[in-house]
Amino acid sequence: MRRRTLVGGSLAAGLLIALLGGGAPAGGADSAFRVDKLILTTFDGEQEPFLRHQRWDRTFPAAGGEFAPILCRTADHVCVTMTGTTKSRSGPSTMALLRDPRLQLDRQSLFIVAGIAGIRSQVGTLGSAGLADWIVDVDLGSHFVDRRQAAPHRWLPFDAYDQAAYRLNAELVSQAYQATRQLTLDDDLTAEAERVYYGPAEVLETPRVQRCDTAGSDGFWVGADWADKADHILRERITAVDPNYRGYRCSSEFEDPAIAGALKRLGLLDRLLVVRTASDFEDQRPGTSPRALYDQLHSPAGFAGYNISRENAYRVAWQLAHTL
Repeated sequence: MRRRTLVGGSLAAGLLIALLGGGAPAGGADSAFRVDKLILTTFDGEQEPFLRHQRWDRTFPAAGGEFAPILCRTADHVCVTMTGTTKSRSGPSTMALLRDPRLQLDRQSLFIVAGIAGIRSQVGTLGSAGLADWIVDVDLGSHFVDRRQAAPHRWLPFDAYDQAAYRLNAELVSQAYQATRQLTLDDDLTAEAERVYYGPAEVLETPRVQRCDTAGSDGFWVGADWADKADHILRERITAVDPNYRGYRCSSEFEDPAIAGALKRLGLLDRLLVVRTASDFEDQRPGTSPRALYDQLHSPAGFAGYNISRENAYRVAWQLAHTL
């Protein structure tokens, strides 16, 4: 998630019921619903394409620590829900889902994050989808304002902690990439107009699926300097685990380290796929400032890739749910 305006849990639940026209009540604990694929969105905007394109005939009201109702399809045993935004919501929500006696979730289930994110213009473009091999929590560590205090990116790691980098199942990610790499992704005039500000090379870019890694943070940051810092932290954290790492970061989001942490706790991390689609550029338009980018993103114009990123997260996640 890369938007600051959210729909709260109770309001989101009302929106879901209104869109669905109600739903069949969940069964009791003795009739747990088998979930083959659980799609995790984080807020109502990300979930909206799933409601618009598909019908959901089973509704499990939110219970315990769950953020929103769980919507399921009896025909293919695919479910979708929202975890809430930021790590403080997404982690507990995911753990609550895994512990819900109404749902049969186990090592035969596949968990798919379908969310929007920021992207650097050097590595992709608005609407592009990244399938992650690694998830890194870039909050963990000591962050300095004065660059003279900590080189090279005003950041020092907490070496005693090992929960900052999560390696996903490489074979599963490979299968996911092969299943989606030729998928046609959405684009629109708003995204095309924003690319013009970033030069001729960016103008020629169109949305595509790529295999790249994601950085999770509770902070909303903008600008090339912050993007450099996130790249540095991600590389340092991963190479501490895998010195042969040759990947790159293509997305920034709020939730994935907490979702991965919950799944790892129950031995299900290797059943996770993360799809993050680009709703905005992390680096400012050439010749402008990070503050100008911040003001632009929080103006009525908002995120130039918002609509296509939500649609493309749906397209990629739905393809994965029905091919893997």
